[in-house]
Amino acid sequence: MKSSDPGVSLAWTRNLPYGGPEFGQGCCTLLMTFTDPTLQKSIRENIYHAAHWAIRDWDTFKWHRTNGQPDTHVSHSSQAFCISVWGTFASAEGKAVRRVITGLLNDGELQRAIGRYDTQIPLTLESDSRELLNEYGGTQSHLDGVLDLDDLPVVIESKLTEPLGCCSQVKQRHCSGIYGPGSDLKLKRPDPCRLLYKDQNRTSRLYWDIMGQLSRPDSYPFGQACPFAGSGFQVMRNIAAAFRMATGKNTGGNNGREWRVIFAYPSDPRTSQAIRAVREKLNPEQQKRVLSLDYLQLAELLEKSSDPIAKGLSQHMSARLGINVQNSS
Repeated sequence: MKSSDPGVSLAWTRNLPYGGPEFGQGCCTLLMTFTDPTLQKSIRENIYHAAHWAIRDWDTFKWHRTNGQPDTHVSHSSQAFCISVWGTFASAEGKAVRRVITGLLNDGELQRAIGRYDTQIPLTLESDSRELLNEYGGTQSHLDGVLDLDDLPVVIESKLTEPLGCCSQVKQRHCSGIYGPGSDLKLKRPDPCRLLYKDQNRTSRLYWDIMGQLSRPDSYPFGQACPFAGSGFQVMRNIAAAFRMATGKNTGGNNGREWRVIFAYPSDPRTSQAIRAVREKLNPEQQKRVLSLDYLQLAELLEKSSDPIAKGLSQHMSARLGINVQNSS
């Protein structure tokens, strides 16, 4: 991408410990600001109005991009959809939406935590911190949303049409996809996973440390297909991020804090199976912290609400999901 590309201006910062979209080997972060008011207007129109408050600065927000250009204005934008739903959920106007979503999730602890907020709920969109999971160098986790409730951080992974992300080590053929010694195809080290050790500027990750604490002792036998090589990778990273938010830097305990992960997506068997496969490896007390929300069901229930914000969100969602909730209600 060139600095003459329409719609953005460029600013470079080097050696940031964490930040937005990566460039090259992760030593640089590319910061962009709008110069095209027409594009920004289109993005605003694609995000439900009750969620606009959640965008602190429309010029510098971390918009998703295709070929360097923000693509959040397109009707099938997963980012716009996520902001619309969860920005409304957390808004002062979103109490009816909160009631419907917490009812679908059927989690008493989460419902009580949400109920303590009379107005806006603390929401961070596009949360990224390299420190959280020690993801310096290489790719890092980008969390769609975080609800920082009192004593209960909630990580939100939202999907519309795109699949869950897979491990880049397998895609780059640096790993065989098997968990155990002999899987390292790049450096031939005996470690069961390449992400357990530092490789050039990429640090070792905290993934296995955390998942080992959260899972049953027999969950990850050597010589078997790695449960995080495919779609389970993004599921695992969201779980690990939520746990680390609850524990701080102390990965050995929970400091008395609960945590939750919400995977929100239009009902899809492949996504459901990927989530279930990772959840089933967790200890029973941890499994209950991993929740799923069906956007199709949510849109249908919101349409039945007498609240105009909830009903309007249903219509906004339905247009992008390609369904007619008025006929189904």
